[in-house]
Amino acid sequence: MLYLAFILIIGFGVGGWFTWCQLSEMERYSISLRLDLLTQVFLSLVVVVSCRVLCYIGYYINKEFNFGYYSLVIFCFMLSMIALCLARNPISLILAWERLGVSSFFIINYYQA
Repeated sequence: MLYLAFILIIGFGVGGWFTWCQLSEMERYSISLRLDLLTQVFLSLVVVVSCRVLCYIGYYINKEFNFGYYSLVIFCFMLSMIALCLARNPISLILAWERLGVSSFFIINYYQA
């Protein structure tokens, strides 16, 4: 319940488009982020689950070989999920999806090394 209250308080009054890189004069080629109520709901869900995963690996996997590398890859996966939630157009979506695939590949191949 507190989770939904937080989203509703933060959600109203915050919203819009934030363009941080424009590739051409046309708006459809800009790489930008979306921030509205639905995006904030999914963003908070991703952050809560990712923080729980980070706490889990910090407690259970901290004695494994090359723990710093594994934490970095998990953190990159988390950032890719956040970028996927914030994507406004197909270019941003494809870039976030590709980063998600690459970080998933490195997570899966952690125990192969």
